Amino acid sequence: MSDKQVLGRRPSLECGERYAHNWCEWDAVVLYVRYVAPDDIKAKARRWPSYQGGGLDLTDTRRLATILERALEADRVWDFYGNQAECILDIWAADRRDATQIVFEDIPFSEINENQLARRLTNKMREFAKFLRRCGGFRFAGAPLAAVPSEYKHLVSV
Repeated sequence: MSDKQVLGRRPSLECGERYAHNWCEWDAVVLYVRYVAPDDIKAKARRWPSYQGGGLDLTDTRRLATILERALEADRVWDFYGNQAECILDIWAADRRDATQIVFEDIPFSEINENQLARRLTNKMREFAKFLRRCGGFRFAGAPLAAVPSEYKHLVSV
């Protein structure tokens, strides 16, 4: 299992324990969060592409879940990814990681079109919103002690 994981702090259901994704899906989720979230969450999301920072607490995960759920209901996530698909694919292709190994729904990277990408990323956003609703806050696996919220530091021994 990769150390690049998004883990629930206090999950209320199994879907809140871990958000499963690959690096390109995570980059796309973060891109949309930074587009739609309020400024305080955008600031926290700045370091998420590299799995750094403290994640979000319970209050912020619920706020973000509500924002994403409303955007999904109104098809704004689909519209965003549909409009940004060419740009996202170009970024992935230029990335140092081997994007040519990415396969979406059995479609090789070189053959992915905007609709396929928008559908896949919208589904991943739906999973992320569901995770946020049930995770009780989230953190990154292997997060340093400094990333533990101050209200919980007394529970962690050094």
